[in-house]
Amino acid sequence: MRTDDPPSDPPPDPALIEADVYRCFFERSAGASCLFDLETRRVLQANPAFGALYGYNQDAIAGLTFDDLQTDPHDTGVLLARVVAEGSLTLPYGRQRRRDGRPFPVGLRLFPFAVAGRVVIGQISWDRSGLQHLENTLEAIIAATSPVIGDDYCRSLVRTLAQVLEVDFAAICLLEPGTGDEDDCLRSLAVWGDGAVSDEVCYPRVGSLCAEALRHGVCLIPDRAAERFPGGALLQTLGIQAYVGLRLQDGAGNPLGVLMTMHRSPMIEGSMIAQVLQVVAGRLSAEIGRQHSEQALRRSEADLAAILDSETDSTWSVDRAYRLIVGNARFAEAYQQVYGHLPLPGADLIPLQGPEVALPWQALFDRALAGESFMFSYVSDRSGAPRHHEIAFSPIRSDGVITSLRGQSRDVTDRVTAEIAQQRSEQNLRSVIESSPEPIWSIDTAFRLTAFNVSFSDGYAAVMGRPPVLGDVVLDDSAVGPVYRAGYER
Repeated sequence: MRTDDPPSDPPPDPALIEADVYRCFFERSAGASCLFDLETRRVLQANPAFGALYGYNQDAIAGLTFDDLQTDPHDTGVLLARVVAEGSLTLPYGRQRRRDGRPFPVGLRLFPFAVAGRVVIGQISWDRSGLQHLENTLEAIIAATSPVIGDDYCRSLVRTLAQVLEVDFAAICLLEPGTGDEDDCLRSLAVWGDGAVSDEVCYPRVGSLCAEALRHGVCLIPDRAAERFPGGALLQTLGIQAYVGLRLQDGAGNPLGVLMTMHRSPMIEGSMIAQVLQVVAGRLSAEIGRQHSEQALRRSEADLAAILDSETDSTWSVDRAYRLIVGNARFAEAYQQVYGHLPLPGADLIPLQGPEVALPWQALFDRALAGESFMFSYVSDRSGAPRHHEIAFSPIRSDGVITSLRGQSRDVTDRVTAEIAQQRSEQNLRSVIESSPEPIWSIDTAFRLTAFNVSFSDGYAAVMGRPPVLGDVVLDDSAVGPVYRAGYER
């Protein structure tokens, strides 16, 4: 590259200057533009914007070559060959050198055309230094926040934004809808201000700059923010001059809140800050959505646990590998009584039963996991006194596929004991009735026999000429029939 002004060269060929394509090129090119000869690579003409971008005055441009602009002149031939072969070439992000030798990011568009018997290359270039600054800023933010998630990510993000963007405040505020628009408020999720974590703030949505961000998607006030929005109490209290706020929203477009930066001095790079916020808003919105989903899941799990624990039966679920998924309080109590410790999700329930009973339980689990719903009785005597249980198994399906089973055990010992006692009482009563010498019988409301002893059977056979049968109507047409009826009806 030339570091001194080259000697004056003869002006371009008049035929080149008078060519229509030459005039159109410089008339229509809004950026830094130049023309150079493909064979000699010498710059034939350049506009003032080119000289300003690369640091050359018009006199210095006269002897400049295309190679002088390249950071690696060895690649020049390859680059020009591509231009000629492809007809045009656009490089959104390349690198060239200024006159002082410093490389800088530049966007390029190169295309060839024939003028006055020669091949001329036109170059239009534009400075991408701002883009590089944006990329460097984003790289710093991503490097600082990528290792963390959840609340740690939010706190790390606002701290990094404030430090990298060199602003006084950065905050994430979530929208808390009220009963009406006037009642909506914004509550901070994470705030970094004046070099430290700031206290939580909550302020009305109406009248705030965040309301503008929520309404329009982005709000950029580069200076005099407190003066322009006198109703913003937070702006007045903190003495804010510049504000950039971006609406956060979920996948359906519903507003979640605002990501914002504030500064006590005017913002020179407000547009770049807005671009940074737009890039990081995607992950932040996803992180907030994930937190909301986890909170909803925890509430759902708490509700389910409350429902399960309110049941008097022992209830649990087991996956296809016979591992415990969840159990209610009654299950945990019974489990601890048997095994001496509380159950943990993921515990394998088969080995705990012991080798002598493991297989029957596994076979029962397999029946439910195969799609069968059934109930059976089970007697345990681990405490020395038999306990009677009714156990029900049923499969649990997800999207039509059996993924686990539900078990429910009800202690029916008191009921079984009462039934046994009642059976014994009935047997004792039956023995007393059968052994009585007096005829004893019972009838229903239609005067049909429902029970009788031997004495009644003998007397009935003597009168009726046949033994009684359950269901016989005991009234007859004799003179004593009405007498018996009256007694029965009483």
